[in-house]
Amino acid sequence: MWRRDVKRSRPQAVTRSSMCSELLVDVRESARRLGLGRSLTYRLIQTGALRSVKIGGARRILVSDLEDFVQRLKEATNEAL
Repeated sequence: MWRRDVKRSRPQAVTRSSMCSELLVDVRESARRLGLGRSLTYRLIQTGALRSVKIGGARRILVSDLEDFVQRLKEATNEAL
C-alpha cells in the first residue's frame, strides 16, 4: 500500500566530523587514511604491525589502532635519528 503522508529522509552527506566519529573502518578506508595501498595494508595486518578485528567475514580496523600505528611510526623515526 502506497502512503503519501510518509516522509522520506534524505541521504546525509558524509562530513569530516561524521568520519571522525566512526570506531571501525574497513581495510580500504584504512589504506586511504594511511595513504597506502590495500595490499600493503593487508600485509601490515598479517605481520601484526597493524591491529584489526574480524566481525563475521569482515575485517575492520579500529580508528584508534590506526592512530597508534602512526604514532609508533613517528617514534621509530625519531629513535632512528
